[in-house]
Amino acid sequence: MAYENELIMKAIANLIDTELVDALDDVESYWQDRDDSLALPGPINVHEGYKQTVLEMPSTDFPFISVLVPNRDPVRGEASRWGQEDVVVTAGLHIFVIADDETIVSKLAHRYAQALVNVFQTHPEIAGHSQRHYEPSVHVGVTERHAKSGVEGDLFDPDKTDFIRIVEIQMELVGG
Repeated sequence: MAYENELIMKAIANLIDTELVDALDDVESYWQDRDDSLALPGPINVHEGYKQTVLEMPSTDFPFISVLVPNRDPVRGEASRWGQEDVVVTAGLHIFVIADDETIVSKLAHRYAQALVNVFQTHPEIAGHSQRHYEPSVHVGVTERHAKSGVEGDLFDPDKTDFIRIVEIQMELVGG
């Protein structure tokens, strides 16, 4: 049933709330051992669903994670004559990170992605659905300028701007 998408979204948000801080600590330790330490703050804002105005948010509201579960399709193959049928659910995360420096925002994006991948790899089942693949898809977007206040500002004034980068993580869950 379609309502299961919302249950999956809530289960993913709960995993983030309960396990991401420890996963971020593990990633910090990994990079500290390689002499490239960078503090990774826990998510300030986890949102269930799409947020249209994320780029208008002030810098103090980041990092920001949006959890989406938009698609649900039947598993194709054997015909189901109105019996129980497994479905493939696409779940995604959008992670927005902010920093005053382009190099730092890039590192934050990659390290948050690694921490989230680590969380999901330790949970092969989410809300009664099994992850189809061990490795979720990870796409790191380009770095853009962002107005610190979240409203219009001079995007070339370093006192009023910072840099934002988005990471998209997608995974397929199978269940029914």
